[in-house]
Parts: sequence; C-alpha cells; structure tokens
Amino acid sequence: MFVMIAQPQWVFSGAMWAETATNYYPNSVSGSPWSALFATDAGYSPVFLRILALLPVAFGTSATAIPYVYTAIALLGAAVLVGSFCLPWFRLIIASDATRLVVVALILFVADFSTRTFINISYFAVVPIAACAVSAALADRPVPWWMFLLPILALTKPTVLAAIPLVVLALLFAGRRFRVIGVIIIAAAFAQVAQLAVSSLSGYALGPSTDWTTVDKAITAAKAGAALPGSLVLGPGHLTSFVVAAMCGILVAGGVVALLILTRRPGTVLAVAGLVLIVGNAAISAFGLSFWWNRGTVDSVISDVPISRQTIVAYIGAVFVVAGVVSALLDSVRDRLEAGSTWYRVLAVLGAPIVLVWFVTSGWYARGIELLPAPAWPTTGNSAWESHADQIDRGEPVCFPVDPVGWGYTRGCHLGDGSAYSPAVFSETPVSEIEFTLPAASAARLAALTVYAAPAGGTTGSVTASADIQSARAGSTILTATSDLPADGGSLTFTTSPAARAALGASEGLVSVHVTFGVPVRIAYLTGEPTQPAMMVWVMGD
Repeated sequence: MFVMIAQPQWVFSGAMWAETATNYYPNSVSGSPWSALFATDAGYSPVFLRILALLPVAFGTSATAIPYVYTAIALLGAAVLVGSFCLPWFRLIIASDATRLVVVALILFVADFSTRTFINISYFAVVPIAACAVSAALADRPVPWWMFLLPILALTKPTVLAAIPLVVLALLFAGRRFRVIGVIIIAAAFAQVAQLAVSSLSGYALGPSTDWTTVDKAITAAKAGAALPGSLVLGPGHLTSFVVAAMCGILVAGGVVALLILTRRPGTVLAVAGLVLIVGNAAISAFGLSFWWNRGTVDSVISDVPISRQTIVAYIGAVFVVAGVVSALLDSVRDRLEAGSTWYRVLAVLGAPIVLVWFVTSGWYARGIELLPAPAWPTTGNSAWESHADQIDRGEPVCFPVDPVGWGYTRGCHLGDGSAYSPAVFSETPVSEIEFTLPAASAARLAALTVYAAPAGGTTGSVTASADIQSARAGSTILTATSDLPADGGSLTFTTSPAARAALGASEGLVSVHVTFGVPVRIAYLTGEPTQPAMMVWVMGD
C-alpha cells in the first residue's frame, strides 16, 4: 500500500523492468523446465525468482497482465520477506512486537526503487535467513514448516550469501532440529558459489570486467568492512573521512562484542548478525562488483552510503545492529527492576521509539524521503510492453524498449546499427518534426524504431507520430506510433508490418527518416550531439 501511494505512476503503468523482460519472462514461457527453473542471470542461479516468475504462467496469465502481476509479486514478496521478522517466532530475539515492526518499516522505507522491483526483491531474503539463524542459535525449539523454505532463498542474489556465515555459526549452537535445514542452506550456498565460478570461467560475470587485481579487491573489502559499520550507524554523509569512519566502525563493532560478552542478551546476537551482514556485503561487492566497488569509489560509498541493491544488505545489517543494541540495553536495565513496576512497563515499550529517534536523527529518514518518488526518464517511461502484448501472446517477432533506457524485449529481432541512446538529454526547445538518417543495412531489415520525446507542456499526454522512411530505391514507407508519454519523457516506438518490411528491403545507402509529431515535443538528443536523436534501431533476425 505504501509503494502504491508513493509511486502510483510506476505501480499502475504496466511497465516491465530490465531482466523481467529479457530473462525471467522469456524463460518462464520457454517450455523448458530446466530453463524455467535453472537458467542463470548474470552468472548466478536465481531459483527463488524463477519460481515466482512461473506462478503467473501456471495460471495462464496473458502478456498484457504480466507486468502488473510481476509488480504485485514484488510488492507482496518484499513485504513477506522483511515482514517475517514480525512473526511471534522471533520474540526470542526482540520481545517487543512494536520494535520488530519498526525494524521492518525502517528497512522497507529506505529501500530504493530498483530494489523494490521484481528482479531485486530477493535481496530482502537476508532478513528471514539471518533472523532464523540467530533464533536457532539462541534456543533449540520445534522448527516451523516455513523454515524449510529457507534453502530456496539461498539460491538467489549472490549478496544474500552474506547471511550464510550466520547459518554456519548457528550450527555450532543450534539444536538438531535446525541443523538439517542449516546444512541444506549451506549446500545451496555452495551450489551458488560453484555456479558463479563456472559462469566466470565461461565469461559471464556479475558486472563488467575490470583491471582491479585481487589485492585491490581485498583492500576495498577491508576498507569498506571496517568503515561501513560506523557510516551506516551514524548515518549518511556524516563521516567524510575514511580514517574517522574506520575508527567509528571499529568502535561500533567493539561495542557490540563487549555488550555481547557483558550482557549475553539475545539482542546482542542480532547486533552481531548485523555486523556480519555489513562486512559480508562489503566483501561480496568488492570481489564480485568491482566495476562499482573499487579503490577509486569506496571512499564515496563509505561517506555517503548510497542506498541501492549493492548496499541494501549492509543497511539491513545496520538496522539489526541498532535494534539489537537498544533491545539488549533495555532488557539489561529491566532485569534490575521489580517486575510489574512502572519503569519496568515503560522500558518494555521504549525500544520502538528509541530506534525511530535514531532513524530520524541519523539522516536515514531524510534519505528515505529522497528515494520515495519513482525516478523519471531515463529510468522509467520507456516500456512499450502493453502496446505489444498481443504480439507477444501470438508468438510474432517483436522488439520494443522496456525500462530503463537501453533494455528491450526481443523475439526474432535485435538491436542493429544506428542504435545510440545513452547518455542523452531532452532539448529545451519543442519541435513538431525531426529528421535523421539510418544505415541502409538496418533500414532494409527494420523491425522497429524507437525515439524518445517529452510533451512540451510539461504534463503527461498522448502523443501520436508518423515516420516517413525514404530511400532512393525503396521509395517512401510510412510508420505510425502512439504513446502516453510521461511529463518527464518516454519512448515512441514505430513498428514495421510485413508489408512495410518488404518495401524497406530494397533500401540502399543512407536512408532518411522524417518524423512528424501530432503535438510539439522535446526530443532526447545524445549528450554533446545536439542534432543526433537518441534512438534504438531494431532489425529482423536472431
């Protein structure tokens, strides 16, 4: 409900996001059980997400409804994964239901846009895995049925592996009831690591390749692991010096360990688990995502702590640290008071407001407010899924863009010569027509052509356009497109019919394209090239 109110333009847009269109949906309808469950994504095996992607297919959901179903699964999935910490089972860790509810709210409130999408909600799997490991280490109790689902959660985003050391530690203290599940979770984690290794040897990786050495990555991991506990707990933007951040991080970690030794309260175990998540996130990102996390960028990550799917696990760890420490301190004081006394009852409910005060004063509330609106173009506003859903259901060749810019759904066609879409910026001057050229090789096999425009009035509106494609030999071919463009801009995609493709097949040399818009629009041009519109050119052929 919260996201529906905060981001209605995204939730109800029917847009598809990145790999949902290029990987998860195509594999779910491929007809191959192996691909549907075990196809990799960026080198890892996302079995948990594959199962979620199969659910709408099992119920015969049409392509038109798929984006809405994926968005609903993402919203509900995130709420279930994080909200599981509110289950009575976890009162052993933090007795106050209100405090655990606040922990859940703080995690979901700060999550950024991309982390809330279908393909990224599995980052939240660290919450039930870590919480179950802590709970199992504290007491040997009957295992609820839902705990047997945890091994599936381990087969998802590699950063979730940051919680696996907690499972290993839990096996040292847990009773036999949890050990079977723990062993299966660890086996699933090893399978994921093996898959990543095989993919790496085959040329697939989590991110673009870099020249950073293993030593560079180890230094990055050590710096981030030492400094992030301090930066996260004190809040974004407060610690601009690595030395100061590292000192604060060591103090936070040392304080948690000291509190664990002195009080032996369940909350301190949760705080230790939070530290493990922070350090694990730092290590996995440094070694697996060195394109973003490296010696050149780690200082800015430490000082500003930008929230994204690359840092959300560490942020969850920080919330665990604060909530665990607050709970442990309050429990220690309560034990010195007479049961039933006024202060005894007051301290029992004081945990939630204290954690909320930390959230506001540290700056995380302000950061969450910044992340609240859905991002504009080029992140959103590009998906043409709904207008091509019927072609998808009919099994026809079809190509069109999805969110964000640069991503697209392709079947029987692909990006061709002439495509250039990033970086780009919208012009300030509205126009009613533009003209550009296409390579003949692309025009002769043209499947679709996408340009980017924003309504001149600064409000969302329906825009109709026609594209006159001309060549000396093929003559003139007219294509049309209509799109409800967001105020910040979006995509217009001209799709060719079989007759149009037959006519364009005779194209030779440079082909001119004259686009006329029904209303004035601002055009997205490549940065530094004010006469070259940003575009995606789709050509026939796999």
